[in-house]
Amino acid sequence: NLIGNMVLYNKDQRTLRPSGGKNYVDTAIKYIENNYFKKITISEICSAICIERSYLCRLFKKYTGLSPQQYMIDYRMNLAKELLSSQRYSVSQVAVMVGYEDRIAFSKLFRKHFAVSPKNYCTKLNEE
Repeated sequence: NLIGNMVLYNKDQRTLRPSGGKNYVDTAIKYIENNYFKKITISEICSAICIERSYLCRLFKKYTGLSPQQYMIDYRMNLAKELLSSQRYSVSQVAVMVGYEDRIAFSKLFRKHFAVSPKNYCTKLNEE
């Protein structure tokens, strides 16, 4: 009976405790938000939060609908769009500010993400 009560207690604790998976995803997101300007890898994120890569990928997909890599790209591209909208920085400066040393690679990702090159995006802003 004591063992039965322990099992019930543990079962109740699991249902009351917030999901560990969601906590890992939230922590990974915070890591991305705090380090997006660096050249970070998914493996680095996993090491920082002590989780296996495949498990983090599954959790990310479950809670965000995206892979960690796609989330990081989306985060960087949306920030880049905001920075370009301010019209205070060049495309090269924005690329570096959001973690891309290679302006061409940044431009390709931006174009893929928003269907317009960063340069053309800036030109459209200036025309408005």
